[in-house]
Amino acid sequence: MNPTESFIVTHFNEVVSLIIAAALGWAGKAFYATIQEQKALKKAVKALLHDRLYQSCRYYIQQGYVDSEGLTNVGLVQLPYISWILFS
Repeated sequence: MNPTESFIVTHFNEVVSLIIAAALGWAGKAFYATIQEQKALKKAVKALLHDRLYQSCRYYIQQGYVDSEGLTNVGLVQLPYISWILFS
């Protein structure tokens, strides 16, 4: 076996290990970024639900009454918001 072949055979495991480590590092970084993005989106949706619920309630309080359609709308916004608060 010539020196080049022996070098390749000797260091093949190291090269493969480095390639695998680089691929796993890249995948881990991408996965972490995706998790952070999901957390940010969840916070944004929660904030939007809160704002819609708050604005609807303020509107109906200033109006002095709420019709059945408005009550249904507030209920539809309230249910996911409350369940999000209780179960997150």
